[in-house]
Amino acid sequence: MIPFSWPTNIIIIDDDAGILEILEPMIEQNHNRLHFFTSPQKALKFIVDHSQLDIPDSIAEYQEYDFSIRELKIDLKKSFKLAENKDKYNLISAIICDYDMPYISGVDLFKQASEFCNARKILLTGRLDPREAIDLKGNLIDDYLEKDYKENFALKLNQKLKDQIKHYFTGLFPSLNSLIKYDPDFYFVGNPLIKEYFYQVCKENNVTECYLIDYTGIYYLINDKKENFIFFVQNNDQLEVMIDEYKDRISDTKLIKKLHSKAYQVVKLENEKIIYPNYNELEKHLYSVNKVIGEQYYISFIKIN
Repeated sequence: MIPFSWPTNIIIIDDDAGILEILEPMIEQNHNRLHFFTSPQKALKFIVDHSQLDIPDSIAEYQEYDFSIRELKIDLKKSFKLAENKDKYNLISAIICDYDMPYISGVDLFKQASEFCNARKILLTGRLDPREAIDLKGNLIDDYLEKDYKENFALKLNQKLKDQIKHYFTGLFPSLNSLIKYDPDFYFVGNPLIKEYFYQVCKENNVTECYLIDYTGIYYLINDKKENFIFFVQNNDQLEVMIDEYKDRISDTKLIKKLHSKAYQVVKLENEKIIYPNYNELEKHLYSVNKVIGEQYYISFIKIN
């Protein structure tokens, strides 16, 4: 989930053009760019040509000193640099390849491709012994699917593809994902109800990119029209701290009531940072809570341009 950028490139390779014609209408395009090759050599050239991209290895540095002290430093400049970097649209997130091809097997092609990109690898096979495929899985391939073309073949193929694309993007930031898994109750992105609402918001607003810019629950989102949004999550304790921060400095009774109602949150984006604004400009950065989950989490979805 950190980050996802569309369109992303999917490579499909089979020496039989007829098989590619069968596969093309089966694969859900969504925001993906599909590239079909009958020539493994041309596919490898495409992979090599798209491997030299200026994409930061990580925007997060995670350190664990002991079981009680954990620190995550997020480089917001790298995050926004990535958001503005058009090279991300050239990333190859998944390769689907036939096992049995002249001159080179799908497994050998994956070996060569791995030297140039970290794309997830799905092997299509009609001849490979399932036991051999299981041995390969997790080593040279990430998943496999038998080419039986039964009624549920397309469903299985698309599900495997979605899973592998998700693995690809989450794998870009392993330290951050490890931290979230370590303590999912604190890091709101691990809450299934928040996830469900997050995906609903992304779908309704045609979001094609999302960046977690604060590990407790602030996302920077971009849709297909290049509009920018903030998806902002706070828990009850954070709202109480916010109210205490401002209540003694504000004379406006209506504004104080808004804060105490917990129907509003305060957030400001400045110089690539999410900050609390000064009390004298508070009302300008006061946003309605769009969703309350349980009695603890308050979510605002804010358009920022």
